[in-house]
Amino acid sequence: MEEAEELCQAKTPDEVAWEAADLFYFALVKCASFGITLADIQNNLEKKITQSHQKSW
Repeated sequence: MEEAEELCQAKTPDEVAWEAADLFYFALVKCASFGITLADIQNNLEKKITQSHQKSW
């Protein structure tokens, strides 16, 4: 995805913020097209956090 690559290449805090917003925007548009809510995303983020804590042990 072009937006992710642009975020990876960003060099300044302003560029990082701009490209992150761009990536978030397109990700949210895609999610909305599938009926995915912010709550769905939050639930998955919580699962990932739990998994990453278990792996660090």
